[in-house]
Amino acid sequence: MKTQEERVRRRIVSMMLAGNVPHEFREYKKLLRRIGMGSLWAEFDAQVDRSNPYVMRHSNYLDRYARDKN
Repeated sequence: MKTQEERVRRRIVSMMLAGNVPHEFREYKKLLRRIGMGSLWAEFDAQVDRSNPYVMRHSNYLDRYARDKN
C-alpha cells in the first residue's frame, strides 16, 4: 500500500512540476490531501514554477492541507 501511495505522490508532483495541471487536477489534489505529500514536499517546494498561477493555486492548497501529512 505504501509503495502505491508513493507512486501516486510522485506522479502528481511530477505533473505539477511540469506545469501540467488539467481540469481534473482538482481531484488529484484531493487525493494528495488524503494521503499527504510525505517526504516529497521539500523537493516539490524547491522546484515548483512560482510564475505559473495555475500551478501556484494548487501548490498553495497543498501547502495548506497536505504538506505535513504522511
